[in-house]
Amino acid sequence: QFVWVTIALCLLNTAYTLVNIPYNSLTPELTDDFNERTSLNGFRFGFAVFGTMLGAGAVLPIVGLFPNKAAGFSGMGLVLGIVMAVTALITVFSVKEPDHSKTEIPKDGFFETYLSVFKNKPYVILLLTYALNLAGLNFMQGIIAYYFNYIYHNEGMATIAMLMLLVVAMVFIPVSVLISKKLGKKRTYQLSFVFIASAAILIFLFGHTLGIRFFLVVMAWAGIGIGLGYVSPWAMVPDTVEYDAVKTGKRKEGAFYGIWTFMAKVGTSFAIIVSGMVLNLGGYVANAIQSASSIMAIRLIIGIFPAIVLIGAIVLVEFYPIDEKAYAKILEEKEKLAAKG
Repeated sequence: QFVWVTIALCLLNTAYTLVNIPYNSLTPELTDDFNERTSLNGFRFGFAVFGTMLGAGAVLPIVGLFPNKAAGFSGMGLVLGIVMAVTALITVFSVKEPDHSKTEIPKDGFFETYLSVFKNKPYVILLLTYALNLAGLNFMQGIIAYYFNYIYHNEGMATIAMLMLLVVAMVFIPVSVLISKKLGKKRTYQLSFVFIASAAILIFLFGHTLGIRFFLVVMAWAGIGIGLGYVSPWAMVPDTVEYDAVKTGKRKEGAFYGIWTFMAKVGTSFAIIVSGMVLNLGGYVANAIQSASSIMAIRLIIGIFPAIVLIGAIVLVEFYPIDEKAYAKILEEKEKLAAKG
C-alpha cells in the first residue's frame, strides 16, 4: 500500500506540474501591460484561495456520502479529479494565445535552455526572494498544529487559525492590486513581508503567554501580509520574461516557469527539513509532554526563523530593478525590434 500510494502521489504531482507550468506561462502571453498583469493575477489568486477553501471544506462531506471511509476517500478523489480535469480543459479550449507563427522557435538544448534563465538578473533576484517567501510561510504554517497542541493544548483551534488566515488573505488580494498600482509591485511585495515577519515576531514574544485569542488576531494580521503577497511575485515574473525576450530575442516562458516551480519546491523543502532538525535538536517527542527546550524549538520555528527569512527577502528584493518606468523602456525596445524585423 505504501508503494502504491507513493507512486500515485508522484503521478499526481507530475500531472499537476504538467498543467501548472504551461498555465503559469500563459500570463506573459495574455497581456504585456504592466498593471494589467497585476489585475490578471489578482483575479487568478482570488479564485485560487476560494477554490482552496472550497476544496478543503468539500472533502469530508463527500467522504460522508459513502458507506465507509475507504470508499469515501476513493469517491472524493474521483469527484475532485473530475473537477480538476474539467476546469483545466475550460482553460485549454477558451483561452486564445497570440499568433506565434512569426516567432523564432528556440533551438537550444535542454540544459542550455534552463541554465540561460540564470543570466537574467531581475529573474534570479525574484526567484530567490520567492523561495525565501515560501520558506518563511512554511516555517509558520507547518508548525502551527504543534504550537496549538503542545503550547495551548487545543490542536483543533489550529484549523480555525488557518481558516482565519486564508479568509483575511482572500479579502486582501484585490486590495493588493490597488496598492500595487499606487506603490508598485516591488513595494507591495516588501510590505507583505513586513506584515508576516512582524506577526511571526509577535507570536514568538507573546503568543505563549497571551493565549489563543491573541494568536488569532495576529494570524489575521499575517493574513493581510499573505493577501498582499499573493499577486506581486506572479505579476513580476512576466516582466522578467519580457526583459529576457527583448535582451536575447527568444521567448522561453516555459523554462522560466519551470525553474520557478522547482525553486518553490526547494523553498518549501528547506523549511520542512530545517523544522525537523530543530525539533530533533530541541528534544521533541511526538505525543508526549514536551520539555522546555522542545517548546522553545516550536516557538523558534513559528517565530524567529520565518522572521529572519522574510527580512532577508525584504532586503533581497530591494535589488529588483524593473519598475513601471523600466518596463516602459523594455516595451519601447520591443517595438523597435518588431519594426526592424
